[in-house]
Amino acid sequence: MSLLHPWWEEWGAPCDPSALVLPSARKFIDYVERRANGLATIYGTRVREDGVEAILLKVHTNRPQRPAIPILSAEPVAVLFSPEDRIAPTVLALRPDFPDAPHQNLAPEGAPNPLCVDDRPWAETRATWTSAELLHRIMRWFERAGMGELQDNRQPLDPFFAGHALNVIVPRNVFESTTGQTDLVALLRDDQATTIVAEPYQPGAIPSGMAAFFSFLFYRVEPRAMARMRHFPTSLAGLIRDLEKMGLDLIADLSGRASDWTGPARTDQFRLNSKLVVLVQIPVRSASDEQVVRRDLYAFLTTATVGEIGVALGRLLPAGANGHFVQRIGAEEPDRGALEKIEIIPAHAHLDFDRELAAAVAGRTEPDRRRVVLVGAGAIGSMTAECLAREARFDWTVVDHDTLLPHNLARHTLTRPDQGAAKAQRLVQRLSNICGGISAEAIVADVLNPGEKAEELELKLTEADVIIDASASVPIARHLSDGQGKARRASVFFNPAGTDVVVLVEDADRSTDLRTLEAAYHRAIITNGELSDHLSKSAGQVPYTGACRAVTNRIPASRALALSAIAAGALGKYLDRDEAFGAVWQLRDDGSVARHDLAAEDPAVFNCGEWKVMLPPSVETSMGQMREATLPAETGGVLLGIIDIAARRIDLVDAWSAPAGSKGSQTKFERGIGGLKDDVMQAIAATLDQVRYVGEWHSHPKGASTAPSRTDICQIGWLAETMSSDECPGLMLIIGDRGVSACMGMVEPTLAISREKPPEPRAAE
Repeated sequence: MSLLHPWWEEWGAPCDPSALVLPSARKFIDYVERRANGLATIYGTRVREDGVEAILLKVHTNRPQRPAIPILSAEPVAVLFSPEDRIAPTVLALRPDFPDAPHQNLAPEGAPNPLCVDDRPWAETRATWTSAELLHRIMRWFERAGMGELQDNRQPLDPFFAGHALNVIVPRNVFESTTGQTDLVALLRDDQATTIVAEPYQPGAIPSGMAAFFSFLFYRVEPRAMARMRHFPTSLAGLIRDLEKMGLDLIADLSGRASDWTGPARTDQFRLNSKLVVLVQIPVRSASDEQVVRRDLYAFLTTATVGEIGVALGRLLPAGANGHFVQRIGAEEPDRGALEKIEIIPAHAHLDFDRELAAAVAGRTEPDRRRVVLVGAGAIGSMTAECLAREARFDWTVVDHDTLLPHNLARHTLTRPDQGAAKAQRLVQRLSNICGGISAEAIVADVLNPGEKAEELELKLTEADVIIDASASVPIARHLSDGQGKARRASVFFNPAGTDVVVLVEDADRSTDLRTLEAAYHRAIITNGELSDHLSKSAGQVPYTGACRAVTNRIPASRALALSAIAAGALGKYLDRDEAFGAVWQLRDDGSVARHDLAAEDPAVFNCGEWKVMLPPSVETSMGQMREATLPAETGGVLLGIIDIAARRIDLVDAWSAPAGSKGSQTKFERGIGGLKDDVMQAIAATLDQVRYVGEWHSHPKGASTAPSRTDICQIGWLAETMSSDECPGLMLIIGDRGVSACMGMVEPTLAISREKPPEPRAAE
């Protein structure tokens, strides 16, 4: 076969196919000769001293009439097999002028490029690998190349260096500097380490005794059509030649830096004993419209120090006994032979994990830069925040007054070294370290009693776009709900047994606030049978000190983490929408998850003196349906709700139907008491005393007003007297053709206030 890459004649020694001993090589020859007639033809075999065997074959490419990449109808390739199949078979394109195409791995200078016919890990594919599959993948590569389907030009390629396992990680913004080079250094503390992490240089922060120390130089190449490296240089001279072809004068730049770093101040003298990492960014333009479609990034490490490179460039004198390099008086021409001897090691270059990459990996088009105040840095707060931060969500302010104690570690993202430290401070450190660009700060304070932090806390709450309550505290949730400001409030918490997680999210204009969602949540508990023991069941408790009430719930970290992940996903999803949301997820023993949505409703508001009564549409609808079912007779029942005496607010949770013993006619209604006490006590227990009896409701017949009758006013007085022992008002709702009236009575002074709610608007006074 003519027109082969010179590498083939220099690699190993020719042999007869029957002399090959590797089972994978022999199986491949047998398959091609016996079963691939017309698809491929074997033209020769070779073997190397280390036992690697190579097969030369001509592959028919099935190229189209006008191929997107200039491949021939038949292409020579070499397939290399390693002893014991330590690595996957390597496929090399052996035409000397083989075209540049995607999915070719880089090879050393003078070697043909490997074709990336299979990007799966060899450890995974080895068990099912066959000769037929290998030939199919080779032919499929050529078919896709001819059709132009090998690679979407918009997708960045990570150059693959066969046989090299070094990695270099650099900040993503290193090529965005407008003032020149970003000053980065790296320390390699372990001779066996394979990853070099670059960090901004801090004067005086270079300890002695390191295994290796690296300085960094960055170069950007001007865009050119489909420009990219096809071979990696093996020497500094080779790298200089490659960059010269791209318009970069590496000799001039290195010479200048070597001179600068040996200046009179000697502040950069330490760099001369460091190895050099050269990073090159090559923007690649589309062959069709010449738009920049990706940017390839390459990293090369020198085995010589910067000082030794300066000597080879003719700018420095060799280091003396003290290890210091000094400038040469009168620069000499670079020693090309010495530059050829300085070895270059290619490395896989990685841009640091920052918000842009985090957003892309999470399936988002851009980072979420909203300002969030997280109240509560406990188990669910820490886990939820970390999930959201890894998805490039939010700039964070974390508020918590607690310190991390040993028992907290059972369900927290913080670890033993953080014990005794403020949770908020250590959590923001973790959030800041997740990815570049995240802003996180801590306020160590109690939200309800912030003390000297009051002004700082108030400013953050006012400036926030979102406030997330993860405190598992009812008073804190209500306090945040009552606060002024544009920030949407959300709340996340576990039930006491740690089997369920609850997520509540206000709507964008905050008309459905956290208090309203809390009422919807409690209504679900007393109306949804699957949630009947949601709050009342317990996982048991473990004492963590000898102090009274020093106990923690028995909740495994695996369950807390699973529920926190659900909560984080829901927060991210519904904070991107304008409507209110609430749901309970139950993690069952078999691993399945049940979701129960809450009625996130905009309630009608009744202003009764100093008190506000919030009536959800679902409760009003329920009363209307019960009225319709009993017409022309009146009906009624008790009201359950959440009373906040300090806030002068009643959130109605449910209106029950007439209990046993009730009597209704066209002119009056008398509520019975059959089974009522037990039912009310059961509702109170199911909601951990949050829901209670708050008053009565009844209907008026067709055509009648919803204004209270004389009998109703007497009953309101009775309600006021009855409820006064708990410092609560007596509440009565009357429903009729024109909607609902709220009537309230209070002792000292006694008031009877009736407000009929018209059909529109929903809020009534």
